[in-house]
Amino acid sequence: MDVPDDDDDLNANSAFLGLPDDILICILGFLDIPTQLLLTKLHPRLLEIMPNVWRSENKHATLNLFEKSISNRDLNFLLESTQKTLKCLRLKMEDRRTWDILTNYVYPSVNDFRFSTYSFMLNNSDVPKMIQSFPNLRTLSPFGNFTGENFENFQFLENLTVTYCKLLQIDHLGNILKTRKIKSLQLNVFDFDRFVPAINLPLDGIKNLETIHCFCGEFNNFFLMNCRPFFDLKHIFICDEVSPSFLGKLLSLSSYRKINMLEIYKDYKGVNLFRGIEPVEVTILKWDNELFLKYYGCFDNIKEIYLKNCLVYSNRNDCEMFLNCPKTCEILGLDKCHFDVEEFTFAAQEIGSDRLKTLNIHLNENTCFNNLDPNTNEELPVIWNVLGEHEFFKLHMNHPNITFNSYPVSVHFE
Repeated sequence: MDVPDDDDDLNANSAFLGLPDDILICILGFLDIPTQLLLTKLHPRLLEIMPNVWRSENKHATLNLFEKSISNRDLNFLLESTQKTLKCLRLKMEDRRTWDILTNYVYPSVNDFRFSTYSFMLNNSDVPKMIQSFPNLRTLSPFGNFTGENFENFQFLENLTVTYCKLLQIDHLGNILKTRKIKSLQLNVFDFDRFVPAINLPLDGIKNLETIHCFCGEFNNFFLMNCRPFFDLKHIFICDEVSPSFLGKLLSLSSYRKINMLEIYKDYKGVNLFRGIEPVEVTILKWDNELFLKYYGCFDNIKEIYLKNCLVYSNRNDCEMFLNCPKTCEILGLDKCHFDVEEFTFAAQEIGSDRLKTLNIHLNENTCFNNLDPNTNEELPVIWNVLGEHEFFKLHMNHPNITFNSYPVSVHFE
């Protein structure tokens, strides 16, 4: 193989720099921002063309200045070049100088701004500059010693995360909800084990909410008694561990808002979350939990059930339970569940009898924890058998592409 000499490198560089603008812009757009900034120092044409690269490619910018070495001069050049076209900005700021450079410009197209800081904390006195720099902001996730004061002056604010505002005051939160039509609100900030709210959130403000992320205590204190005004409520995400009594209250919302999907993602060992819950109508259940529960009795008209990471013990009749799946269920997915039997046989006639629609059972990477491979110390797959046939029973050795979120409990309304 011939080794390129300096003349070859020079010719290659000349050919690259001689490309038309549109092709060069397209090529440079595949590089990350630190590399692009480095190239601006190598040739005048790259310095001249790079702002066009950013304006065409970087409508959404994510800058982690904790990890990437970007000088203040380069940052200033980047922000000055993109201030008119940037629509979404994620910024991790290392020092106060970064904030000063950022707020030296106005970003009329940015509708989503989320940031965090490292060696300093922003506070209420910084809010006016933020409003001036981001006049059309719709999504805000602030980080610092903010109380919520003046947040209502973001004229177009719709989505607000205050999880990282540890000094947030409820009266300011109420004022935001009252004056702005907030659609998505993420709290996870008030500890009601030690804190009693001074005021209630205004009903006129919470009725616009479509999505709520919060702790159990926050939902109990702010929303549970006032849920009927939630005309547009679509999603509730509970971010800490729930009790059976709280889950019962949460599911009681189905009396006037039909629940399309319920997701449980938490290792509630030995706790029957559905104990004492009145039957509710849920279309889809996702259960990502070690404990396999006898839950069918509290769900009406369920259509799809997806179980993940469950432990299934034959000596506790768990196998019989999920074979006697609700007659309304059309999909039962078992993904990465663990059985105490090496072989399992589905009795097609028994499962399909008395059904009006086909039950499709989908299997994926289910293992037997009593059958370890001595060479790898890994569980081995369960051997599946089917006894007989029935038109309303089908076994699939694959699984639908179902995602599970990371919240302990989430409720999705129609």
